[in-house]
Amino acid sequence: MAALATVVSPATAHASDVLWGRPFAPTSIWNRPLPPDATLLDVGPKPVVNGVFPDPVHLVRTSQDDPVVDVIQAGGWLNRCSGTKPTGLKTRLPVSLLIADVTTRAQQPNSHLVVLQPDGHTIVQVAAAARCAPGGPLYGYVYGPANATSDIRGDGQAGTHASQLSALGGIIRAGELTSAAPIRHALDIELDERANYWWGGSQSTCFQWPATSCDDYAGKSYGYHGTDARLRIGALLAIPATVGAADLGITTDIGRKLYDALRNYGAYATESAAWPAYNLAVESGADTFPFEPTARAELQRLIAALRVVADNGPSVGSRATAAVAVANADASNEPVVTTDTPVVTQAPALAPAPEIIAAAPSRGSVRTRSVARPSSISATAPTPVVPESPVPLALPVTAVGLMSIWVWRRARSRHHRSQVS
Repeated sequence: MAALATVVSPATAHASDVLWGRPFAPTSIWNRPLPPDATLLDVGPKPVVNGVFPDPVHLVRTSQDDPVVDVIQAGGWLNRCSGTKPTGLKTRLPVSLLIADVTTRAQQPNSHLVVLQPDGHTIVQVAAAARCAPGGPLYGYVYGPANATSDIRGDGQAGTHASQLSALGGIIRAGELTSAAPIRHALDIELDERANYWWGGSQSTCFQWPATSCDDYAGKSYGYHGTDARLRIGALLAIPATVGAADLGITTDIGRKLYDALRNYGAYATESAAWPAYNLAVESGADTFPFEPTARAELQRLIAALRVVADNGPSVGSRATAAVAVANADASNEPVVTTDTPVVTQAPALAPAPEIIAAAPSRGSVRTRSVARPSSISATAPTPVVPESPVPLALPVTAVGLMSIWVWRRARSRHHRSQVS
């Protein structure tokens, strides 16, 4: 396929930088602040014993020089690169980009991948992404055209989470926790499905707006066993106005920043954690999760303090105060943080390339994961579990150590919903 020669104006390139740093329209579910009269219910996440962990999302920005590759349906939740069936989706991807396959039950990350195309606004989302050879195909799961491809100028709802919400919306971006700027968007969290999410008896009753789906195992014995119908996957939760940062013992700068975001914007429950822990979706990078013990413990208390927003709907953000709305609109016009992390491997290029995005087929067969529960779990929050597993027991409590323990817990079955056949 011949690349188109394109001259990109500085203004167009800047607009793309802004969108990539702060995606989606100001009216998106991720960007609109909570109104002051929002009704919060008396239901929220159940306490957890295993702490809070990151769920990293791979972000890749491509140029017109990057080749077009096929997205092949993963061979399974394990051995993803063994797939052979094309999904019909194509994307540009840097030749050098590799994403590790999953070959053992000890490491089963979601590996959501979001690829910004050279036009500067089209994104491709793939779940369970893997790429085992430079220049080779990309493996993973896609869920129909609306979920696989979308525009970062749009509403940011459709994507690859179990709820079928966007994997880009709500993630903590590189620099957001350490910069002076506040976080001006809702967060993306994952709760223990067995303790929290309501099943309701069918795949049509197990989610709430803006979600459009739930895990395909939701009705199983290891699925959704929440006891309150007001908390289903897709729920928006926030910290009540009556609960101050001091009430929760928040003393760190990071804790205060997260408190403000959860108080003003809230968090969407997009996925299942698969064990008694909380997860926070983050951009894959070094400074997107509070690994420092005090801040991490504060994040756990903040999530536990969340309560379901009863009146969330398409227009809930329209009643926000003028001051907060103006601040949100201002923030949408400038990047909040720098996103030049090692994951973002290419400089922006805005040559339109709509021909590289093939429409993904309609959803069909069901994807599931094998059950492999640990033999024992023993921990006190917020210290991470030291499991009886292949994870090295001598790992320090660092970013590497916590991530190794996090991927171990993914051995528990949890995914997902329908996929292309």
